[in-house]
Amino acid sequence: MAVSVRPATEADFADILALQNDNYIDNVAVEDRGEGFVSTPFSLELLEELEFSNRFYIARDEATGAMAGYVFTGSWRFCARWPAFEIAIARFPIQWKGQPVEVDDTFQYGPVCVARDYRGQGVLPLLFDAVKVAMRDDFAVGTTWINAANGRSMNAHVNKLGLAPLDEWQWQDKNFVLLGFETRG
Repeated sequence: MAVSVRPATEADFADILALQNDNYIDNVAVEDRGEGFVSTPFSLELLEELEFSNRFYIARDEATGAMAGYVFTGSWRFCARWPAFEIAIARFPIQWKGQPVEVDDTFQYGPVCVARDYRGQGVLPLLFDAVKVAMRDDFAVGTTWINAANGRSMNAHVNKLGLAPLDEWQWQDKNFVLLGFETRG
């Protein structure tokens, strides 16, 4: 299976929204959430706003054209439109390798979503590497937060991609973990 990653365009929006809807936490049965979910919703209007920022990447199956996954990346200030991100922003500055990192010194990686048929097949590392390359000139450190109940995502990001846990908090009876990574390493 060959998958290619590139910045999203308007032609990808319907597939992004369909993949999001299939994996949005409210649409995933409780017993299936262990396989992963996304909890940050995007609208068509938001995708249109992001299109020209080169901050939304998609992975497509080269043989079938199927949407294999997507990832968003952007400033924490942009993400403040979602209440959960406001809570994460309030946690800054954070410590990265003994040094304080302010919210404007890093960027938000994610949400990231890989289609069920493509999970475990190397799509996540391709999306992650695309983000690191795109952001490394502007930021040395990337960060993301994950709902601790999303065990598949925690495992993939910590154990497979090597992201480091930096902070933990509770919000609305849910546990969250802030993770960090180097973009230039």
